[in-house]
Amino acid sequence: GPAPPALVTEVSACSKADRHGAVEAVLAAVLASPGDAYKALGVSRDATPSEVKKAYWRLSLLVHPDKCDHARSKDAFDAVNAARKALADAASRAALDERLADETLMAEAAAEVGRRLKAAQWRKATGAAPLDGDAELLSGRAGGGGATRDGWMTELPAERRQPTGAEALASKTAFSKRGVSSRGDTTAWTDTPQQREARAQGLLLEGVSLAKLAAAPVRGATDAAARSARTAAMVDGFNADHRAKSLMEAHAEEQSGGGAGGASGAKEEAWDPKAHPWRPFDREKDLAYKKPGQSARSVASSAASSLKGRFGGGGRNFL
Repeated sequence: GPAPPALVTEVSACSKADRHGAVEAVLAAVLASPGDAYKALGVSRDATPSEVKKAYWRLSLLVHPDKCDHARSKDAFDAVNAARKALADAASRAALDERLADETLMAEAAAEVGRRLKAAQWRKATGAAPLDGDAELLSGRAGGGGATRDGWMTELPAERRQPTGAEALASKTAFSKRGVSSRGDTTAWTDTPQQREARAQGLLLEGVSLAKLAAAPVRGATDAAARSARTAAMVDGFNADHRAKSLMEAHAEEQSGGGAGGASGAKEEAWDPKAHPWRPFDREKDLAYKKPGQSARSVASSAASSLKGRFGGGGRNFL
């Protein structure tokens, strides 16, 4: 049913800090003791139904998403509702009480075994006379459990297990600020013990190799420099013996009077009209703007007069 008006008025007067504190307390209780509805509601195990209902009313009003602006108020509200359902039904509450009682007995038995183990270790270290059961305690066979089965292949690690209890019912509607997070290195729960040992040995060898390389950086740099110098000398020798001359080198030799230009000039001087009826083509002589027997000065004056007659007239010059 609805909460009493007096309780609603009391909770309405709570501050923002009180509401955020209630959300954090509920989430911390669910994380510390999954499935413990008593700790989620903040009541004792011998609480009456009316006390449970009053605690549920108060927490639900404090952490309700419409009243609290905490980022995980919805998760806390779902956890409170799950705890209320677990304690409202008599059968589910009895099953919860039985499970919690078994967990308490197991914790007490483990604490007692730990106390006896410390005493047995002390007697062995000081040379005192051992008591009955010290050998089993020191060998790890206390309690008659026997050898335990290796569960590395059949059990998932804690970070890969599905949540249970009230934590499983709590919905997560908030978006991650950093986007989708990668799974990272999963070899810790997929490798066999033999693969894990081989991987560790490989990492050790890799670390030793890196340390040796870092210990002698000068020698490596010197060898690399000498190798580069030898390679450059070999390339220069090959180019000098086998590489053809570039266009710039051939042009420079032609301008200096040697090379291909000098050879063509020698051939032109040695031309014999009787041996060949046509003279070889010469670009510099055959393409000149000059008539046979005309001097260079007369060529320049005739060109100037033609330009003057074409672009000038009436005493007005346009050039």
